[in-house]
Amino acid sequence: GRVQGRIRGIDVDVQLIAAALPRWQAQSGWDLLLRRPKPLRRAVAAGTIYFFQLGPVGDLQQAAAILNTHNLRTTLADGMDGSGLTLSGIW
Repeated sequence: GRVQGRIRGIDVDVQLIAAALPRWQAQSGWDLLLRRPKPLRRAVAAGTIYFFQLGPVGDLQQAAAILNTHNLRTTLADGMDGSGLTLSGIW
């Protein structure tokens, strides 16, 4: 079946239609404070593409503007590192 839900922070219903996903990427680093490696995390690879169908919206241009400015980072540090950035388009 198809996945339905809401993208965090956006008040628009979405349904996942398709996705183009390369293999996950490992993310880690070095914790300077604790002087040890940071835990390994699996991340969605850069360039991954998701195709969503939007539910009813009042203004399609407004919905696209909201999606284009949305950041899916999980922490502030991730966002500062460039993770979670999205770009949306209409097809």
